[in-house]
Amino acid sequence: MSWRRIRQGLLGIAAVVAIATAGTAFAGNDALDDSMKEALDNLQPLLVALINADYQKALEHVEPVLRHSTRLDDMIPDEAKDRKEEYHAYAYNLTKNTSILKSFLIVLANEQKGKTESKTEHFPVVAATHYGGIVDACVSCHTSFRIKVED
Repeated sequence: MSWRRIRQGLLGIAAVVAIATAGTAFAGNDALDDSMKEALDNLQPLLVALINADYQKALEHVEPVLRHSTRLDDMIPDEAKDRKEEYHAYAYNLTKNTSILKSFLIVLANEQKGKTESKTEHFPVVAATHYGGIVDACVSCHTSFRIKVED
């Protein structure tokens, strides 16, 4: 394994831990808090599954993140009401990266099961890039709209 991949994995884990420990402090929106918690609880196991090339397990963990991303347009927090376009852009980026990652994971999982044969040697790296896009969307949105961080 190259130093670059190890570094990317460590940075991903650090970002997930930072987001998860910051808490979900969108005041008064329990549905959003619950959805966000479920997504955050699955980000680190998703990363570990990607690193271990366990694509079936990764598919299990990408589903809650995708579910969260598709709910965001219906759950705009009070902190984002005056900047809806920016909020929708983050939600769009999260949904796109998660959907693309899921597509790659389906192909990789099917290949591991022997259902397909294709030239996918670069797919794990591309999948990791979209995982990074998920983390980027989460960090950007939380940085822009979070008012209070819970301990």
